[in-house]
Amino acid sequence: MKLEYRALEGIELRVEGDTTKKISGYAAKFNSLSENLGGFREKIAPGAFASSIMSADVRLLLNHDGLPLARTKSGTLKLSEDSIGLRFEADVEMTDPDVQRVIPKMQRGDLSQMSFGFYVKKDAWDNSNPSEAVRTLHEVDLFDVSLVTFPAYPQTQAHVRSAKDAYDSYVASLRAQEEAAKIEQQRALLAHQDRLNTLRLNKYV
Repeated sequence: MKLEYRALEGIELRVEGDTTKKISGYAAKFNSLSENLGGFREKIAPGAFASSIMSADVRLLLNHDGLPLARTKSGTLKLSEDSIGLRFEADVEMTDPDVQRVIPKMQRGDLSQMSFGFYVKKDAWDNSNPSEAVRTLHEVDLFDVSLVTFPAYPQTQAHVRSAKDAYDSYVASLRAQEEAAKIEQQRALLAHQDRLNTLRLNKYV
């Protein structure tokens, strides 16, 4: 499994409190189609994060890097699913220099987008539209949620590359299925030919 990243544009992040700040918002939204990720679009099914919320140790990071601003294991990061998507609430300490760098930028609106890192456990592909497949994420292992300077759709090359890897794997699996079907057809044809030859031989014995 490859670690993939996706982001959400135009999200509203709230900052509350004085000495201890509370950051809240959505790291992902359900049933919302992404922009074109290089031949396909993607959406997240409700319940995709349920397993991770129960068991994963998830960090809140900045640009998917560095020391955590909050963490589920410590109780400073809380994750939940609602009808909209994956909601988070983080209690961050204002004496933390990393938090001191981030909060003013959030309050001004300079930093207002979220992303999440994940491993796919279960997905499905809809190829009914020949020009653009749709991938639905049904279950993922959540790795982190992150405040990001640039969203994943489509500006950041690393994010697009992880999406393209997923699509390439899907295309490769289709080709493998097609090759397997061709081999099976050839085997069936040879078996049928063998039966005809046997019948012809038996006719003249």
